[in-house]
Order: sequence, then structure tokens, then C-alpha cells
Amino acid sequence: DNTLLRILSYTDDLRSLIYLTRCTSKFLRTRFDPQNREHSNPCSKIWQGIFADLHMIPLDEADKSLDYFSAIGYRLSLYHRLIAHDKRTKSKGNAARRCFSLPLRHHYFKPLPDSWQLRENDGDSDGSTVDQPFALLSGGTGKDFVFIDPESLGIEVHANILDNAICLDKSTQKRLLAEPSYSGLGSLEETMETLYASAGVPSQVLLDTYHQSLKRNQLISPSRLVYDDWEDYFGKGTPFSTGREDVHPDNSARELVICSVLISTFDSMDDDGILLEGRKILMIRIVRDEQEKEKVCMELVIWGDLGENEFVLRNIVRVPGEWLCADFCTNTNQLYASFDEDCSRIPGDALPQIEDVRRAVFQFPLSSFEDGSIFPQPEFFFLAGNDVSSIQTVDRNCILVGTKVGTIEIWDCRGQSACCTLHAEDSFPRDQELSHNSIGNLYLIGESSLQYGFLSVQENGLHGTIVSLWQTPTLNLNIDFDVANADFQIMAKIKYECYPEIFCGGRDLMMLVYDKFGCLYLDIYHILGSRFALHENDDVHIPKDVDLTNLHPNENGEKRIQFANRINIRHRIDVEHFEVGLSLPQKLVLDANDRFVVISANDGLVGSDGARKSSTGLIVIDLDDY
Repeated sequence: DNTLLRILSYTDDLRSLIYLTRCTSKFLRTRFDPQNREHSNPCSKIWQGIFADLHMIPLDEADKSLDYFSAIGYRLSLYHRLIAHDKRTKSKGNAARRCFSLPLRHHYFKPLPDSWQLRENDGDSDGSTVDQPFALLSGGTGKDFVFIDPESLGIEVHANILDNAICLDKSTQKRLLAEPSYSGLGSLEETMETLYASAGVPSQVLLDTYHQSLKRNQLISPSRLVYDDWEDYFGKGTPFSTGREDVHPDNSARELVICSVLISTFDSMDDDGILLEGRKILMIRIVRDEQEKEKVCMELVIWGDLGENEFVLRNIVRVPGEWLCADFCTNTNQLYASFDEDCSRIPGDALPQIEDVRRAVFQFPLSSFEDGSIFPQPEFFFLAGNDVSSIQTVDRNCILVGTKVGTIEIWDCRGQSACCTLHAEDSFPRDQELSHNSIGNLYLIGESSLQYGFLSVQENGLHGTIVSLWQTPTLNLNIDFDVANADFQIMAKIKYECYPEIFCGGRDLMMLVYDKFGCLYLDIYHILGSRFALHENDDVHIPKDVDLTNLHPNENGEKRIQFANRINIRHRIDVEHFEVGLSLPQKLVLDANDRFVVISANDGLVGSDGARKSSTGLIVIDLDDY
């Protein structure tokens, strides 16, 4: 067995490895059988390591019937459908290099009430806005999702994103209508005539309304909303009430309003990134002083997974003021946040009073209700070289910090020191009116490691968006990785004239882009970052509006990032054109896992002719083929 595993360790082609272990002899097929449960057989466990090396999200409830070998095959079949690999292999000549959209049977529309609208600057009567109204619960292949109900403004967990969804393929929709369990509408036209009540029956309600007040380990009854007395919400002696008696001598005027809400989900994994230890639902909301229209605090609420998609309230953490950027580390339960100079005006000792607060990154502990206060003091802070614009946690002791001048700093939180500073400040040309190279977002490739590299995003109002891939010159994934001595360089750049929504799922990069007419497309990229190369990624024609430059191929001449496919979403959005040539779309939300891609359609599904074909809702792409 040791000899076999030693030989296989030199195999960097997944197809050859499967052929050798499963298709050559009965002996090898038995030794590498994923169903072999013998503890003395290390060969059968090889598939678990390969599964993790391919950056696949750990198995969850949706994969109960699958072993690791079968799960690898299923996940790769979904990926092949995303990049249209099967269609491309059947085509010949230049036709094999063109982009292929998904058939209509993979496109669904999930109708929602017209009261559910996601706007950049608009809100309801009290000024509340929903920044991100939904999130898929599983990063793997699960159907579960979290949703902000448009009527109650409550937060709900639902079991199936496809419940009541309408398939855009008419023959598939007829088959769904014939199923006894289907209770949705029959066509897109009906969504504009029928008042659709909700997103379906939730499996669990986390908040009856997001205006609901939260205390240490319980939710106040739905009748007790945030509009109640200031002290009733925050309690006595909190840093948010100190010094406000002079501002609001009349308690009746000291009312709070939730003015912004965002929800997201996290998969908590073990240190090796192989086993799923649980899920977390995170809600961030901004609490505002209604009288002064002042942001009082950021409130971070976390629900933890008890198993079988049942969640319980774990943490409520309140941080004064409004952070500019923040990130939450699921493994260590720590929050990293950066503020602007306004936080120096917060009374009391809620934050250390430092002179150059825009360069500061604070680490806050997230204690449970039983262990500590929901008003934590920062454990420490450090000062970046320039004003902070983005934060990305890597693992228990390392974070990435992007700055407004286009540099990226890698910080060791144990020693509170910067390992290195990377420079991307010359991505955009400098001009007199606007010189903006700020690092907007950072994304890891793989889970909790910089070994595979990372992505940085820069947006410039006059020059569009640049996504840069940072990796080391020698991408050796078989040795221990030393962050302090890593030589990160920009290996590839992707440039768009628009401002795409971005989702990075490990080895895949999805970018929701639009043209000058408002037509939506989903661009798929494959990132080189796995020991087992996937040679199925063919040389695809790159669309004219994409500028992809591979600066440094790896030692084998392979491109660090490949354009894999462009999918027509079959939906249009309103695009505003300005004198300087900018085109900014309405607010879009994109979320995805290995099986589903979900996109918000605020004005309903709009065809290529600009006519509205449905009510407000969600566009759901299901990569499974029944």
C-alpha cells in the first residue's frame, strides 16, 4: 500500500489516477474501492484527500448517499456543465472554441412579492434598506437558503431554493406542474397577475422581523421593536449611551432604527479543510439614532448549526460607529474591522483613541452569551502602511489588508507584524481628475490558505474594473507553505469596462457582467491552483469586452487563469449612461455553490426586447440534469 500511494503521489492528472486505480486490475480496484471501510486499508482513503485538493466544499446533508469518489464525479459533472465541456468536445473546429449558454431547462425563476425590491439608495418608510436579501446555505450542492421575507422583514431558513420556481423551459415546466408536490404558478405571465405571498414555507424562522430587538440570549417578543426606548435596547452602562443624556434629554426622542441589513452564510471546516464542522448564518445590521440620523453601532448576529439545518442564536456583538470594512473568521470567532475618523468622536472607551484611525485594523473577540459581553473591547489593533480599504481573513493567524493606494499587506496576527507589502498601485492610469487604485475586495483561492494565491479587485470610475491574480512563481503544492517568505506576484489580470458582481468558489471564478444594453452574462474562469490538473479546460474564444492577460505562466507553460465560458442569463437590467461614459447598473446580488447560481431580478425577468415578463424574483440556475 505504501508503494502504491508513493507512486500515485507523482500523478498530477486526475483522469490518469482514476484510470490506474479503477480500470486496470481487480486487485487495484479492490484496494482503492471507496466503499472499502477497512481501517487497515489506507488506499481507500485517498479519495478524501483528492476531494479536498480539488477545493471542493466538504460533504453535507445533500451528499449523504455519496462516498468521496462518487462526490468527486458528481461535482465535476456539474462543473463540466457550467463550462459546456460536453458540448465543446462534440463540436469541431472553431465551433469548439465558442461559448455555450445553458439550455432553458437549467433556468428557473422564483417569483417574490412586488414589495420585495432591492435598490441602491431607496428604502421603506423608515429608511431601512436590505443590502443582501438572500444567501445559499451550503457551499456544496445543497438547496437550502436564508432569506429576508419582504412582507415581515423577518429572516427565514428555507429548505429548497427551487420550491415554487418556474422553469423557463415549457416542457420541463409542464412536467413540474404534473407533480403533486408542486404548488407554484404555471407560467411567468401568471406572476404578474397573481399576488405571490412569500418565498414558500420556511423550515425555521430566525427573526419575526429584522426590526426585532435582540438581547443577550433571547429575542424580545415581536411586539418589542427597535423603536422602543434606547436604554431598553442597549441596556444601562453601555458605550452607546454614555454622553448622550445631553444630546437627548427627553427619552422619547431617543429612538433607534435599523437602517441596513445584510445576511451571509459560512461553512466551518476543520484545519485541513476536509470535514464540515457546522454552518453559521451571519447578519449584520446598522443601528441608527433616529433623531440625529447618526450611525450608532454595527450589530453582528450569528446563528450556529445544531444539525439537520436547525440553527440557534450564538452571538450578538455590537461595535460602535460604522466600520468601513470588516471580515469575520469562522474558525476563531474573531472580527477584524477598520473605521474612519468619525469613530474618534465616540464617547467613552469603546475604541482606543488613536490619531490615524483610518490605518487601524481592530480585532474583536466574539464571545458567547455565557462567556462574555456583547460590547467587546478590541483585543489589539495594528496600523497598516496606508488607509485601509478591505480586509480578508486567511487562517487563525493571518489576514490580508488592502489599502486605498493600491497596496496589499499580509499581516501575522500572532506577532502583530506585516510579513510583506504587495504593490498594485499602477493598475489604472493616473490623471488629474481622478487617481483611484483602491483595493476594493480580496478573495482567497481555496480555503484558509494563501498557498494557492488570492484575487484582488480594483474599481475606477473612469476606467472600469481590474481583477488581479496573485500567486508565487513556483506553484508547488506538495510542500509546506511559508507565508513570510512567499514571493507573491501578479500572474494574470482581467479587465472589464463595467463593474461586475464577483463570486469566487475556490478553483472557479464567476463574474456577473453586463453590456451597454444591460444584457446580463455570467463569465466563468478556471484558476490554476490544484495538484490534480483538469485538462478539460479548452482554449475558448474570449469575448471582445474582456481583456485577459496571463503575465507569467507556471513552470509547465500552463496559463494561471483560463476563460472557460460565458453564459447568457437571458435577462436585462437598466443601465444608466453618464457624460463620462460610465454605465452603472441597479443593485445586483449574486450567490452560488457547486450546483446553483442565484441572481436577483428586482424588476422581474426582462427579455432582450426590454419588455418585462414576470414579477420581482430570483433567477436560479440549476446545473443538475435530471
